[in-house]
Amino acid sequence: MLGDSAPAPVSDVWRSLFSDERPVIRANAGFGEFRAESERIQDRFDCRRFAERPGDEFNDRRRHCIIGESGTVRVSIYEPVGHEGLTKKIKFIWLDNEQPNARGDNAPEHADLEDARQAVRTLSAIYLPKHGDQLLDMFDKGGNGIVTELPFTAVVSVVQRPGFRQVSIEIQDGNHEQLAGSEERQGRPGYNKCLFILGNIPPLKGIEIGGDPVPDRSDLYVTYFLSSDRGEQFLCEIHNSGYYRIRVSRQAGQAFQVLAHGNLGDN
Repeated sequence: MLGDSAPAPVSDVWRSLFSDERPVIRANAGFGEFRAESERIQDRFDCRRFAERPGDEFNDRRRHCIIGESGTVRVSIYEPVGHEGLTKKIKFIWLDNEQPNARGDNAPEHADLEDARQAVRTLSAIYLPKHGDQLLDMFDKGGNGIVTELPFTAVVSVVQRPGFRQVSIEIQDGNHEQLAGSEERQGRPGYNKCLFILGNIPPLKGIEIGGDPVPDRSDLYVTYFLSSDRGEQFLCEIHNSGYYRIRVSRQAGQAFQVLAHGNLGDN
């Protein structure tokens, strides 16, 4: 069994496992390059600060423009993993406290409402200029809906939570269908390999197992989180070296124990 000490070189098995066929991306489908769209957001919106989550081998890059005194408004731009340099989508979110401090953030009731409305106006002016009034009306009324002005589509949705609600407007372009599943597509081969290994362990044959196809990434391996319909929890690690290890917790709160390990080239 491989110990936890020695970093291993990236194996050919790893490379082949996580190489996928890229979808065809159309030019001039709406958004400009990630850098250009990011600069436009910085120029056009009243961003108090920026927060960035770097992309990696399995996750999109995200850059957030934080708006409003209480920071409850953000406009985020996504760069799809596997298609670096492109823009996947732009998403506006307002976290509306319907009670003061509903999220433990010291924000008052309906904090940054006017900042949110102005951000919606700016968003529509950039991407759907003929439908600005309609988009703002949908925001004010708090309903779900779709507004299209080719090549862009705005998807408006409201999610209610105890004490607050989340209002979002996601701007998509003509490549949305091809790029929407970028994170899942990168992680899906490893996820399927984990399911294959688990499905061939005799005590688990015929048991329904599923989970998140987007793994957590560390320096040496990725981890998929899976569970069975009987309640077992699984951690499936796939290492850069091609080594895998599966651990199981048979009941909630029970410690994880090694269930199986080996080399992917042997499967």
